[in-house]
Amino acid sequence: MNAKRLPLVLLLAVLTLGLVELVASALVYRERVSDEDWEAAAAFVAEHPGEAVLVSEDWLAARAAMELPAEAARALEGLPDLRGQQRFWILAPGRRSPWTARTHPELEGMAAPEAEAVHRFGALRLHAFANPSAGAETFDLLDALPDAAVASPSGKCRSQSGLSWRCKEGGLRVREVEVDYRPRRCLAVELDSGVQAKVSLGAVELGDRLRGHLGFGDFNARLRNDGAAELELWIDGALAARWLFTDDQGWAALALATEPGTHALELRVRLSAAGTWQRDGHRNSPTNAICVEVRGLMEATQ
Repeated sequence: MNAKRLPLVLLLAVLTLGLVELVASALVYRERVSDEDWEAAAAFVAEHPGEAVLVSEDWLAARAAMELPAEAARALEGLPDLRGQQRFWILAPGRRSPWTARTHPELEGMAAPEAEAVHRFGALRLHAFANPSAGAETFDLLDALPDAAVASPSGKCRSQSGLSWRCKEGGLRVREVEVDYRPRRCLAVELDSGVQAKVSLGAVELGDRLRGHLGFGDFNARLRNDGAAELELWIDGALAARWLFTDDQGWAALALATEPGTHALELRVRLSAAGTWQRDGHRNSPTNAICVEVRGLMEATQ
């Protein structure tokens, strides 16, 4: 190719690429979401309390959290997965599929849910699904925590409203934690290196499967800490399972077959190395947040 023509060819290539991007953007965002669209969608969701709402796109999620009713917004910001959701909704823009890289992983290998209906609110569409593969929830760790006893090697941790505990080596609290770039509502464990927290729930109702997740919170802390988290589940005073997790696993799922009925359940969790590694060496503070959630499900009859 003539060297004098090369700049012109490159310029035309850049202009062509820009035109393609412009057309693609126009097709994707040709429908604008108005305030009226949000009001209509929020009113509809309010008529279906207790049913989880997922959002198909990251850019839509922040606005949905502000516009949808508080109960739906809480589920949207911290739902662990779809295993306990026998019916749910997915909010999506325009004609785009509700199943995206944001929503599909929440199935975690379950059979595809059954599409029931699509409700349109201007530029928004609310897709209704039935989920026959979902189990019936028998207990939730976060609901059982107000009656829990929490201890560390230094002794009993002091409870604050049943949603947070102070120990000599750190603390535990229920909150939303960023795990793998998504918000998850869980029990956040923030203790010194190697310190094991014991969370005794007393008698809970187990189904035939215990499921949960563990993840590491705080993007900056994950970058500077290679510590592994250890989670143990004790049922009726005996060790039932032990898992080891790293931050590379993201929102890591765990599962355990259980005997249905009332059982004493205890969680034990620790981080091998808290704090972060900086240029000047290791710093104990801030400690990493280990995000844990556990639920009992009855799945055999599903």
